[in-house]
Amino acid sequence: MTSELKLFGDLLFQLWVSHEKPWAYANGDASVIYQQIGDLYRSFERREELEAFIPSHAKPSSNFASTKRFLYLNPCEGRPTFVPVLSLKCDFDRQEPEVRLRVGLFLRDVDQIRAIGLRFESPEGDDEGIHHYYHAQYITSFYEGAPLKGAPAWLPVTQPAMTLEADGPVGLLLSLLVSLYGVDHVWRLALALTGDLHTYVKEFTPDHWLVQAGPDQLKYRTWKSSDRFKLRAVGRHAGGAVTSIGPDIYRADDGRPRHVD
Repeated sequence: MTSELKLFGDLLFQLWVSHEKPWAYANGDASVIYQQIGDLYRSFERREELEAFIPSHAKPSSNFASTKRFLYLNPCEGRPTFVPVLSLKCDFDRQEPEVRLRVGLFLRDVDQIRAIGLRFESPEGDDEGIHHYYHAQYITSFYEGAPLKGAPAWLPVTQPAMTLEADGPVGLLLSLLVSLYGVDHVWRLALALTGDLHTYVKEFTPDHWLVQAGPDQLKYRTWKSSDRFKLRAVGRHAGGAVTSIGPDIYRADDGRPRHVD
């Protein structure tokens, strides 16, 4: 099995490959936002620049602050348009890896740049620590010397610490992506991956099933394990046949009712 460190680095690099570069944003509003913040938060411009700061077994620690560069992600859909800008600090050379993902969400309001930020973090401290679980909190700066332009100073940055269903650094990064783009984005990401990373990412998304119960066909979306779902489905629909389907079939308006379990 590929190590968590290798999977995390591969997934981080996949974001560089699959997301738009900010100087080429197709969204006009996002392009204007980048023009207004690009000098403050300089993007990685070449893959080699980012690769030098992707953690690996040879270099298990990384801190984007030391290069003063950021990873720009795709603008999020919907209104208003906002641009996610990501910074990373991590240390995998510990019994429990330390991972701190800080994302600033930048938008325009009455021609002014506004921002709100979140940090997605691994458990902190010992087993008795108040934040000893995977969590997300508000931020007003990426790190010392890099405040979020337009962020309200009154944001509470200690509490709340929202719990996340991550089981490691890869799950933490996937939690960030689901929070920004939804679970279908992660499903599409999984389709572009191979090997253990594909398996890991796919397990983070729900499964989709077709249950044939007599003349009826019912579509289900579930995060339950396949064994648990099949047991429940057979209990609900005696003698029903259960078949795996893809998310596109589940979403199709084909007259077959959809359920979430």
